[in-house]
Amino acid sequence: MTYIATSHCPHCFKPSRQALCQACGFDRDRYVEEAQHLALFTEIGGQYTLGRMLGSGGFAIVYIAKKAGEDTLFAVKEYFPEQLASRSRSGSQVIQKSGESKAQWFATCYKRFIDEARLLETCQKHPSIAGIVRYADLVEQNGSAYLVMEYLDGCSLFDAWLPQQKLSPAQIKPWLKPLLDTLEKLHQRQIYHRDISLKNIFLRGGPQKLDDPVLMDFGLAREGVRESHIKSSVIGVGTPDYLAPEQAANNPETRIDARTDLYSLGAVLFHCLNGTPPPTVETRRLGAPLVFALKDLDPNLKATIESCLSLAKEGRPQDAAALKKRLAAFLHTGETIIPDHEDAQLRATDLALWQQARRLDTLAGYQSYLQNCQLCQQQEAAEEAVKRLGLEAELKKHRPQKPDNPSKLWLWLVLVSFFIAAAVFVKTHTDAGDLSTDGSEVIVWPTPAKPDPYKMDMVAITGGCFQMGSPASEKDRENDEKQHQACVADFYLGKHEVSKGQFAAFVSATGYRTEAEAGDGCHFWTGTEWKKDKQRHWRNLGFAQNDDHPVACVSWNDAQAYIAWLNQQTHKNYRLPTEAEWEYAARAGTATPFYTGACISTQQANYHGHYDYNSCGAKTGLYLGGTSAVGGYPANPWGLYDMAGNVWEWTCSAYVADYDGSESKCISNNDAKTLRVLRGGSWSSHPWRLRSAVRDRSTPGTRGIDVGFRLSRM
Repeated sequence: MTYIATSHCPHCFKPSRQALCQACGFDRDRYVEEAQHLALFTEIGGQYTLGRMLGSGGFAIVYIAKKAGEDTLFAVKEYFPEQLASRSRSGSQVIQKSGESKAQWFATCYKRFIDEARLLETCQKHPSIAGIVRYADLVEQNGSAYLVMEYLDGCSLFDAWLPQQKLSPAQIKPWLKPLLDTLEKLHQRQIYHRDISLKNIFLRGGPQKLDDPVLMDFGLAREGVRESHIKSSVIGVGTPDYLAPEQAANNPETRIDARTDLYSLGAVLFHCLNGTPPPTVETRRLGAPLVFALKDLDPNLKATIESCLSLAKEGRPQDAAALKKRLAAFLHTGETIIPDHEDAQLRATDLALWQQARRLDTLAGYQSYLQNCQLCQQQEAAEEAVKRLGLEAELKKHRPQKPDNPSKLWLWLVLVSFFIAAAVFVKTHTDAGDLSTDGSEVIVWPTPAKPDPYKMDMVAITGGCFQMGSPASEKDRENDEKQHQACVADFYLGKHEVSKGQFAAFVSATGYRTEAEAGDGCHFWTGTEWKKDKQRHWRNLGFAQNDDHPVACVSWNDAQAYIAWLNQQTHKNYRLPTEAEWEYAARAGTATPFYTGACISTQQANYHGHYDYNSCGAKTGLYLGGTSAVGGYPANPWGLYDMAGNVWEWTCSAYVADYDGSESKCISNNDAKTLRVLRGGSWSSHPWRLRSAVRDRSTPGTRGIDVGFRLSRM
């Protein structure tokens, strides 16, 4: 049958010349077709006609579909990784974007998509696994693949939860038992979903029918027999708020099993009951508690959720069958109840051992942690530290040692100079061409070594909890500075802002052009307003700079490009700091407006000294009108330089005016419209803007002559 957009409904496929379909109620006028979507009534596989788009994500688009000769509707999931592919002008062919790395990722993700289809097909052969979306077909066409599944009429658990922001235990019970039945069948076959979330649990029949849940989106699922390790991937490893610690680490040597799914399920239950996800893994390692909103919550249900959310897998139920037994009384299954045995003291001891090792930051300290820990929740970090410090110790053995007696320093310098000269002299005798015009040897002295562009001076920051934001009494406080407790895990932060010289090494190695160079320049301050000048970019800011100054006029996207290159060169995992990490490190244990106290001066930071703050004496009359060399002012109490002034610094966090937890994590998408947070103030800022709590924000493509960044890593 031929379908025409003007005469058929794109939802139910029945004849309908009106915008509002009389058969199903779909309103065609409110439906927006986007450029990357397949045209209405596109045919695939010679038998499936696609209707309207049902939903989309970063790697797939889902359409409603009808099979020729049948009245049954299907859902068709098209492989379309928007960061790796585009649509042809004809509107159907999927074209890989250029670049070897993108082609490799396209192929990797394509394989994962096919694996999802095969896994669903395998599960289809086991009728006892009833609570998963049913596989129908797989079509490979148009340079892509199409997974055909049953069409489910209902809503996700997220949509059911959204109107009231919470679900009561009575609303949880109907869908939890059948969902556990499904997980039990999957776990028996060593199949682990790895991405259980509010959006991946679908309620067939909607919120009025809670007892028929369907587990969806098996894109990350794996059969444990064939593959039992987490692989690093551009797709990621699950939904951040529900990730088990072993998934969040993204370590290819970390084994996953049924308990990984149970952590995610515990996070879903916690979210439903409390209205917010549980604290992040990092903050919980620092002692952040699991606080339940319901004071009269069933003790067994509460204890069981807490056990599912155990940071150590050993503290969680073994699998879905074991979890069902623990919840027998709540679910009224009639099974024997197995009590929970959480050992809070054991976790506290483990945390104390780790904090002691971090404070010492020595080989012996980390080795002591590995020898004495029982849960060993920080085993991977400790082993990495042992490797790092062991290598440093080995290198130190081969470095020339200065004499213990300072009075003999002149002798040491003479000897070093002699050996350098001797080495060069030998070279001139053995290297043809090093001759003067009269045939005599020429001694060529080596030029001074350039700074290593890959070496980043990092300061180890021991994590903890602090009051983020500012009190209501703080002078010039803004509305987005709500004071609240925030916790951060241990991390490293750059001692200095990334310098112009370091950024220049990246540009030289890659040929990269910043967005200011490739676009319409950089914003600068005229004295009365900000304007964009096409001639201004990181090389030409309109004031004098050398390689020791912080790089400026770089967008958030430029910073990400630099970080990607640096990580490739160093095999480390540098990133921008989260907003919470930045403020925690800037404050360095202080609770005053500035880390310098109640006031700041131009002897302590580079800012606009023609203005005062709270009549404290910040007005000194000194204004440089540009950046200064990194590290030119005193460090804060934790050894970090220029955390106030010089250049604004990008963070990896999305800006939310009323803090909602986004400040403690990096943004999970690259949406060009989502605002990113900047911190610290700059050389052009009035002193109140240098307060530790001040937040600025902008889109990731923004660049200004007073904007730079510094690096972080775990």
